Amino acid sequence: PMLPTVPSKRPMLPTVPASGTRAALLLGCTSLLCLLALLAHEKPAESAADVCANVPRVPAAPLKHLSQQEAADVDAALMPTPGLSVESLMELSGLAVAHAVLAIYPPNAYPNVLAVLGPGGNGGDGMVAARHLASLGYSVSAYYPKRNGGALYVGLAASLEQMGVRFVDALPPPSPTTIVVDAVFGFSFRPPLRAPFGEVLSSMSAFPHIVAVDVPSGWDVDAGPPKTGGGAELRPSVLVSLTAPKRCASAFDGTAHFLGKVLMPPEVGEAHGLLPQTAWGSSQVVRLV
Repeated sequence: PMLPTVPSKRPMLPTVPASGTRAALLLGCTSLLCLLALLAHEKPAESAADVCANVPRVPAAPLKHLSQQEAADVDAALMPTPGLSVESLMELSGLAVAHAVLAIYPPNAYPNVLAVLGPGGNGGDGMVAARHLASLGYSVSAYYPKRNGGALYVGLAASLEQMGVRFVDALPPPSPTTIVVDAVFGFSFRPPLRAPFGEVLSSMSAFPHIVAVDVPSGWDVDAGPPKTGGGAELRPSVLVSLTAPKRCASAFDGTAHFLGKVLMPPEVGEAHGLLPQTAWGSSQVVRLV
């Protein structure tokens, strides 16, 4: 695909020494997102179909949909010791979510993002996504009702504050220009819901534009939405599956279903029948159709 162009009077992107591998990776991701955001701000609002026209498309039906146990097995296989770290996978997961939001909800039409965060890994992915979205020019706030005191999560929360993300004490009223990033529970969730999350999910369900991270919160990972409770009301408009769709994704009936690109060693992908990394090309997400 053709790369986007901008007028040459725009400031040059910063460079880093070749030795700063980790810093270069993060800076490169942020620079790419900033460029995409600049283009999104300068273009008129488009329909979801138009905005997603350049996102690679992959048929969803042939893809393996993971059970809860299979998802846990893949996650363990991705992070042997020594090997890939949870920080690396979380960074790419959150980056993929940010790309999906940018693809379908450009900031000129949807300027506000509210990240609703849980205490586990799904909440960590949501914090990374919120940080990237703040760098794209969205006005980002975060609702984090039950904080994780681990060093990784404390650091992620601090990085949001550094990026100007506001932490709020309660969910604001729904708005047609606000995108909710549902990052409360992921594939490790098992019912029942515990306080305060039943009320949180019920209130969150009233928002018209919800982007679910990997699994819609409160849904049974294998069976889909429950018949009663907070998760029963939650119907996200966008689902961003990570690594592979989960079985509950078959019940998703929203606007767009994306699959986010993470680091996938070939032997792990082949052993579990997952989509090869080459399917994404240079994109961070593919759209499942």
